[in-house]
Amino acid sequence: AAEHMLRPGSGHIINMASLAGIAITPGISFYGASKHAVRGFSLTLASELRTKGVAVTCICPGVVETGMLDAQIDRPEGAIAFAGGKPLTTDQVSLAIQKAMIKRPVEVCLPSSFFPKLVNTFPRLGARLYGRFEKLGTDAAAKLRRSGKYRWGAG
Repeated sequence: AAEHMLRPGSGHIINMASLAGIAITPGISFYGASKHAVRGFSLTLASELRTKGVAVTCICPGVVETGMLDAQIDRPEGAIAFAGGKPLTTDQVSLAIQKAMIKRPVEVCLPSSFFPKLVNTFPRLGARLYGRFEKLGTDAAAKLRRSGKYRWGAG
């Protein structure tokens, strides 16, 4: 895509990663590694193309109300997905992409980038705090399972 955008000297590439591409993801290391790769590629490409009129944005959402989230509720390694409060809606992610198309930032983290970037900067801190967040997520997932209202979009 970049080749076609370089000829006229304009364009915008938007890649979708995840907050799992910024923070540690025990139990889902392959998923986390793939998202780290998307983010690293995007940030590097953004640096390479920025002076040539082509923007690159990497979108890093946290958990989103999708079937993928439903699949995590019964998996111990998915507990961290439930630790951060209410999941994002697909409309929220769509709106973030639309805003990125206008503002052209290098990276967009949803809902916030503070904690994932903090543990990315200080990996030992992330490893130490992970257990606490995993416990929060396990408790939240158990509460949702008991309520029977965890199928996002199902009412």
